[in-house]
Amino acid sequence: MKKHTPFKTPRLKGFDYSTPGCYFITICTLNRQHFLGIIEDSKMSLSAIGVIVKEELELTEKIRSNIEIDTYVIMPDHVHILIWITDGKGKLMPHFQTLPQTPSYQASFGMPTNKLGATINKFKGAVTRRSRQAGYESFGWQKKYHDRIVRNEWEYQHIKNYILTNPERWKK
Repeated sequence: MKKHTPFKTPRLKGFDYSTPGCYFITICTLNRQHFLGIIEDSKMSLSAIGVIVKEELELTEKIRSNIEIDTYVIMPDHVHILIWITDGKGKLMPHFQTLPQTPSYQASFGMPTNKLGATINKFKGAVTRRSRQAGYESFGWQKKYHDRIVRNEWEYQHIKNYILTNPERWKK
């Protein structure tokens, strides 16, 4: 009998992912398949599934009062999102004095049980469900997603520019 072992998650051990702040999220399609559209002349042209992704991103912000989608780009095989968790008092960068400033932090195990993780999982589930209802049975996401806690204004501006210019760098 195969023993179940928890998978490693890149979540920052000990960090509360319901903390108000800005987060950079990347979600990839299953096997990096180009389900979401194509890029022509540095411009993204959404497929039917890409349109569903766009609609669900916009809906996520409307139905969750503590979530603001700052910037996003839908690429052929992934989505980048700059997302804010708010507390109703405006956008705040979390207090980063206690966060590691390098990627060498220790990973924790298991599925995140926090507001950010729940929001991303509900978004992925809604897109998958709608895509399959529309007849795209082979559509899927990779199991995990990548996140980065945005730690300061410089990083925020750098990531925002990266997202906005992503289609221009696609061929490179």
